[in-house]
Amino acid sequence: MRRRMIFGVLAALFVAGALLCGLFWFLHREMAAMHAAAEAYLAAHPDAGSTRKEIFSVTAGPAAAPASFILVHGSPGSWGDFADYVTDAELTTALRIVTPDRPGYGHSPAGAVPPSLTDQSARLAAWAEGIPGKRYWLGHSFGASIVARLAMDRPDLVDGVILLAGAMDPEWEKPRWFHRLADLSLVRRFLPPELSTANDEALAYYHDLTAMESDWSKIQCPLIIVHAENDRLADFRHVAFARERLDPTRTEVIALKDGDHFLPWNRHEIVVAAMLRMAGLKGAK
Repeated sequence: MRRRMIFGVLAALFVAGALLCGLFWFLHREMAAMHAAAEAYLAAHPDAGSTRKEIFSVTAGPAAAPASFILVHGSPGSWGDFADYVTDAELTTALRIVTPDRPGYGHSPAGAVPPSLTDQSARLAAWAEGIPGKRYWLGHSFGASIVARLAMDRPDLVDGVILLAGAMDPEWEKPRWFHRLADLSLVRRFLPPELSTANDEALAYYHDLTAMESDWSKIQCPLIIVHAENDRLADFRHVAFARERLDPTRTEVIALKDGDHFLPWNRHEIVVAAMLRMAGLKGAK
């Protein structure tokens, strides 16, 4: 009887692990297909890519632009998440658009990359010191939390922030069973490196957001939150958490009825309008 129970548990773990690996591989394949257009752009514009302090980035727009908008992808992801913004003529006519591969993703070096928000924001801050003029930041999903942490720690590098489908409240970001399962050495062997990195970030996320909880009042720059009410990955209740802690005179919330978590792709026009408005180029308050 005992052997049968042990065998049943092991079999269940094997099936769950296999399903998880299959799901992650499907996600990896879909992302690779999505980024194919971005890589084609990079091949056609070799001068757009650069490596600065171990972070690869793609830049578009006039070199003499007085301001840059730095777009930070989620977890997993790459600069290619924002390929439509690098090629958007309305943006790149007046702004310098810079989108990096975060450490551990895309063309940036892989290896032992600290998963914490503090370490990620510090690395991006050191890299961004080389970007001239005003610096506006947009972060999507996990990238939104990094950008918020950066605004808290390095206000000298941040002239404005857009949090796109971001997570702020640690209550809704506790690790789930599949994160712990994906952390098992046997399962990790079958995961692409960027998905293992993403899982490491997910496991540390709750603790990092908890450590940030008392620091939101440090953000004193203009801030726009764009969030869909039907977001299934970052609960809309994150917005209420942020509203309670941010200066209302500097904070704008754009609540969307739908759009789910994938706003960079399915709400492109709304995001571009928010970027231009923040930079004082269109519809400024």
